[in-house]
Amino acid sequence: MLADQIKKPFAALDVTARLSGTDENGIHLKAGIRGDKENTSLRTQLLALGQIKTLGYQVDAGFIYDNNRAYPDFTFSEFNSRQNANWKVSSAWFMRADNEIRYKKYKAPSQTTPDFLKNTLRVTSGYFTPAGNIVSFVYTADFNESTDYSNNDYFEQTAGVNGSEQIRNTVELQYGLTAKIKNFVYAINDSVISNRAQSVSLRFQTDMGLNAALHWKLAYDGFYKHYIKQTEQDPDYQLHTLSNTLQFTLFRSVRLSTGGLLEYKKHFTFPGAESVYIEEQDYTGAGILLGLEYYQYQGLLISIETGYAQRRSPKTLSESWSSINNNRSVFNLNLLLQIPFARQFSLNMYASYDNDRDLDSDTGNTRSSIFSAEIQYKF
Repeated sequence: MLADQIKKPFAALDVTARLSGTDENGIHLKAGIRGDKENTSLRTQLLALGQIKTLGYQVDAGFIYDNNRAYPDFTFSEFNSRQNANWKVSSAWFMRADNEIRYKKYKAPSQTTPDFLKNTLRVTSGYFTPAGNIVSFVYTADFNESTDYSNNDYFEQTAGVNGSEQIRNTVELQYGLTAKIKNFVYAINDSVISNRAQSVSLRFQTDMGLNAALHWKLAYDGFYKHYIKQTEQDPDYQLHTLSNTLQFTLFRSVRLSTGGLLEYKKHFTFPGAESVYIEEQDYTGAGILLGLEYYQYQGLLISIETGYAQRRSPKTLSESWSSINNNRSVFNLNLLLQIPFARQFSLNMYASYDNDRDLDSDTGNTRSSIFSAEIQYKF
């Protein structure tokens, strides 16, 4: 899979210029060009940022043009703008608001790739406790509207609380609780279907320093999703994941980690449904996690993380309607490499591979392979 990415090298150039003011309080212009054998992309951005007493702000407006020579109908233009404000209410309280607007127009829009208008608003309020821990409340409103077709239109609202606790400098606890409501519309052939999904997710993670060279990490993720209109393809379900990892520090610059992973996914039937097609989507999984990290203060970094799990679907039909629901092995790999050389140059590489074929987009399970490499020069 990675070989396909290596066969498509690209060249890119990014330029940033300060038009007025300073780096922290002024107007900046950014421009870039990126090209490969199929695409040429041009980007420009005008950015204004500054500080008024305890209020910091940032406003930008940008334009993107992407010429797709392999598939000319996918050539597009995009106008975008982002507004950001940070307000330090007191020494303990802060508030942050971020809004992004995008309007994307294709050369030949269609039902599967329509022109769209998208707006995302995110508001965060955070509090630092007397002990130095932080608790934050987050609200997000995400709106997407296709201009000529009723497909992939949605309005999604998310509210959550996140926090961290430090106990005696040896134990760190992190937690998060999120609720989400999404009204969406999508098209199947000539039919337009509307639905609403409600979900709640819980995350808990602890990092305990057993001694100077050994850390124990335990993480739990729970997720539940409910549809107003249930189908065999989109039934209600719950998903639970538990990971357990030991991290060893060897010398000062080498870290090794090893651990295990448990998974459980259960779907719920409903009156009138073909329950056999719902229950065959259930699975349990178990696997291992491995990691290696090597770093130096001069800027050298090598990080490798990999995981392997076996998933078993006890109620899968002998001839399943989709191979996605068959018993299978899941493998993922992440590689990050940063090598400085000479005085102002560095080689940066990133590779990621994941063969997970689960269609559940809520938990990011999407089969993919990514490879990128760049030589960076700092003026």
